[in-house]
Amino acid sequence: MEGPAVAEPDELTAELDAISEREQAATPGPWWSDEDELMWRLHGVHGYMPAMPDLGITPQVINHQILKAPKQGTPYAEYWPGEADAAFVTAARTDVPRLLAALRLILDLYARYVTAEDYAAILAALTGQEGGNAG
Repeated sequence: MEGPAVAEPDELTAELDAISEREQAATPGPWWSDEDELMWRLHGVHGYMPAMPDLGITPQVINHQILKAPKQGTPYAEYWPGEADAAFVTAARTDVPRLLAALRLILDLYARYVTAEDYAAILAALTGQEGGNAG
C-alpha cells in the first residue's frame, strides 16, 4: 500500500498561501447558523457597532447572511447539514486561520532545524517506504 502524497516544503507553502487567500477573502468570523420553521441560515460578521453607553446601546455585531436555504418546497431542502456538520462549517471560519498559523510555525521550525538527512527519514516514514535514514 502506498503512503500519502507528501509535498515539498515550498509546494506546501504555496498551497498554504492559496488557502490563506481564500480564507482572507471569505466573510469574517466567527460564523454561526440558525434556523426557524422555514429556513436554515449561515451568518458571518459584516462589522461591529460600538457601544453608545449614553444611549444605553451595547456593542453589536452587524450580521452578514452568507447562506439561506429553505426547509421545504424545494427538491434540495433536505440536504442542509445536520447539527454536527453545521457546527463543523461554522467553526471552520475560526479553525482554518489557527491551523494555517500552526502549519506555518511548523514549516518555519522545519526550515530552521531539519537537515536533509532528517527530511529523508521523515519522507520515508510518511510514505511508508523502507530504507529511510532514521538518524
